[in-house]
Amino acid sequence: MALYQAGENLTLEFDKVTILYLGRQIFFGNDADAKAYFEDLGFVCKPRQTTANFLTAITDPHARRVKKGWEARAPRTPEDFVGMWKASSHYGRLKREMRQYDEDFAQTQTQLEEYRNYQLTQKAQHQRKKSVYMINLRMQVVANLKRAYHRLVGDKVFLGTMAFSAVFMSLIMGSLFYNLPGSTSGFYSKSGALFMSVLFNAIMNLSEIGTQYAQSPIVQR
Repeated sequence: MALYQAGENLTLEFDKVTILYLGRQIFFGNDADAKAYFEDLGFVCKPRQTTANFLTAITDPHARRVKKGWEARAPRTPEDFVGMWKASSHYGRLKREMRQYDEDFAQTQTQLEEYRNYQLTQKAQHQRKKSVYMINLRMQVVANLKRAYHRLVGDKVFLGTMAFSAVFMSLIMGSLFYNLPGSTSGFYSKSGALFMSVLFNAIMNLSEIGTQYAQSPIVQR
């Protein structure tokens, strides 16, 4: 998800934060550590400025503010930030945590590789090895068409309502554009009939949005 101008209370709900400057990582760690880290580099958090906005402003030369007397020491370019990040104690602690994770879950990594190898043997024919899907595109389309068919047949009330609405609106629209002249004077009205036909079918599909919430347990499983 994307959060724009997140409040302080919402920012505190997150455990980790990573800061990217022109594609270069300049910090990864806790929110509180991130704010303190950049303040130690010589940057000032403005009054009433949230942590999220402060961290975002660090990567903007026009938005960040440097402490008085730190103009020559504070980093400026992405390379400067990367160099200080890799030389910091936070980066060293991150590397130790990564090594500890690899040691603690070495067996899990082996099992993951075994699962990936097994997954390759179960993939459909002509399916790309790097694809995350077990079946190819044609099989996916067929499976979704079958599912859509059973879903429509299983919900006869919804299907009947949609069919009645389509027939009812077609009679109304047909009466509005009935007996149009075949000359050029009827081009504008005929284009209106085509537009309303396409628009109505597109709007009718919006009615399925409510059914998606009812099917959320299926998606969760």
